[in-house]
Amino acid sequence: MSQYYSERELGPKPRNSYEVTPAIWGGIISLINTSLQNANFAEYFPEECPDGGAICGTNINDFINTLKAEIPELNWPLEQDNPPSIVYIMDLIEFCYEYISEAIQGNYHSFFRHYHYSFNRENGKLAFQERINRIFSRNGLGFQIDSNGKIERIIDPILEYEIVNYYQYSSDSGLNELIKSAITKFKDKNPETRKESLEKLWDAWERLKTIYPELDKKQSITKILETVSPEKSFRDTLENEARELTKIGNSFQIRHSETTQIKLEKYQYIDYLFHRLYSMINLILKSL
Repeated sequence: MSQYYSERELGPKPRNSYEVTPAIWGGIISLINTSLQNANFAEYFPEECPDGGAICGTNINDFINTLKAEIPELNWPLEQDNPPSIVYIMDLIEFCYEYISEAIQGNYHSFFRHYHYSFNRENGKLAFQERINRIFSRNGLGFQIDSNGKIERIIDPILEYEIVNYYQYSSDSGLNELIKSAITKFKDKNPETRKESLEKLWDAWERLKTIYPELDKKQSITKILETVSPEKSFRDTLENEARELTKIGNSFQIRHSETTQIKLEKYQYIDYLFHRLYSMINLILKSL
């Protein structure tokens, strides 16, 4: 489907919401129920014709039993007014993507009054992906389902290219692994996992500060920033930022969980801190 008039005139909505409202949840339920009715899950959960074994529809009980076994936190039937946790909604979408196909209506069996179906798996998955992403986009939801059926969080476009296309500028494999782990967790659909991305990124920051092992940490970061900016005025700015980032890591519940540390209450804070520290690390690694 082409864009709606509002999208053509006003542009797409910012993808910065991470709440599945009852309206969004209702749209997802409707898509799944329609897919069940149209036999789009019948290739994996077949109802067979008594006269010859051709697939004539979806075995709903098999679908439900498999769903309950794989995502036990979900109740069936799905209730629009009672959305489950967002992580289980995303699990449900990935579950449906795995088992969906395009059902192609074939011969009509007049005695049993049903059709026989064949299936196109690729077309079914693509159509499901497009419809889910349309629901997300129209509601400004910061998630998307990729061509492998995995839900990923949409990263703020300010550093999207740098984060998504992280290049291993450092020869320190341990540092590279910490940064890649932080990026993976930051893109995760689970809000709690995104909290862990800060821990990994701050660990990378502390490791980066010791990149010159012959020097102590303070001397090492001084040498790093002198290399990044020979010009003193901007280097002073970087030194202040380096001290502030270290202070943030020690003051908030990022790398440690002492009762004296401040808890990050909002997920927007995680996004802000991740982008802030990643900008510094990215600048240093490219300069070195």
